[in-house]
Amino acid sequence: AYGVALMSIRALNATLELEAKNATHKLILLVLANYADEQGYSYPRQSTLARICNLSRESVGRNLAELEECGYLR
Repeated sequence: AYGVALMSIRALNATLELEAKNATHKLILLVLANYADEQGYSYPRQSTLARICNLSRESVGRNLAELEECGYLR
């Protein structure tokens, strides 16, 4: 569990330094970073992202696609 917490902190710190396209992208990336495991993978449900980011699931899906296009996600 300690390794996951440390990875999450590293991912959060790296994300804070990113120049995202907009605040919504940055917020989603920060939430994903908070959920990152030891390998840097993050799998929260879109409904979880929507709830935490105060967005609709449709908006989350659209923004995730944009983040993938920009190269921030795989």
